[in-house]
Amino acid sequence: MEFGRRPYDGLTETDFVFAKREQPFLKGKRAAEPKLYVGLSKWNDEKWKGKLYPLKTKAPDTLTHYARQFNVIELNATHYHIPTEEQVKKWTTRVEDEGFRFCPKFSKLISHQGGAKVETKSKLTESFIQSISAFGEKLGPCFLQLSDNIVSNSKSNSLMKYLEYLPKDLSVFLEVRHATWFETDETISAFAKELNQRNKGWVITDTAGRRDAAHMQLSIPTAFVRFVCMGETGIDMFRVEQWKSQLKEWYSKGLESCYFFLHIYNEDECIDFAKYIQTELAEALKP
Repeated sequence: MEFGRRPYDGLTETDFVFAKREQPFLKGKRAAEPKLYVGLSKWNDEKWKGKLYPLKTKAPDTLTHYARQFNVIELNATHYHIPTEEQVKKWTTRVEDEGFRFCPKFSKLISHQGGAKVETKSKLTESFIQSISAFGEKLGPCFLQLSDNIVSNSKSNSLMKYLEYLPKDLSVFLEVRHATWFETDETISAFAKELNQRNKGWVITDTAGRRDAAHMQLSIPTAFVRFVCMGETGIDMFRVEQWKSQLKEWYSKGLESCYFFLHIYNEDECIDFAKYIQTELAEALKP
């Protein structure tokens, strides 16, 4: 993921400290069975042979091996092409664990072309929803990423109408990127309230070059985090510890589930570091 990408030169741990915010949409007590999903944004890479799957694994079987080690995938492929129901069903049959979740990204034809207006996006949206419905019980939250140049005051009304148009039972998280969405604490709080009223989540994007996008405001009792890092650096080790502490706090206050997606630039050490993060964050689930 290129959004917010920058080298760590000149940065220290203090540049990554989270903002502390009240979480009015958590119930204040621990959920009965809180859940944690940790995964990557793809399941196949040449550099992962021998680490994520055996050296001679055929491409269609890489998903099976991936799903034995991670319990969720950030499915960016659906952003570029709406798959057929047949293709979606093929993916699901390659995953053995019923608890695995696919988190598809809305098609860019909906999110990035012409704005998210109900009048012009209804047919595309119906096509997208029909496609991803084939995931069945393995369908996790979808995420709708707005274009980087969409500012809050010019598009928020049509955006809210679009969110209201979506099926009530479709779990959706919104990723906004323009700085106007994060201008003040009041801006952040008000937007979270708008999303809560529509039972929609807000993606937290934790990346070095755009610290405002790590807004740390939950709009529903589920977190959706896109964690962008270099790999096994001192700063990234600190960031993982910080997330472990943050999630532990949120779980104690009623966080029901967290979907935590890793974007690790160092592909050579990606799998080892992803498994380390997976193990560390699992500690946050403990009471």
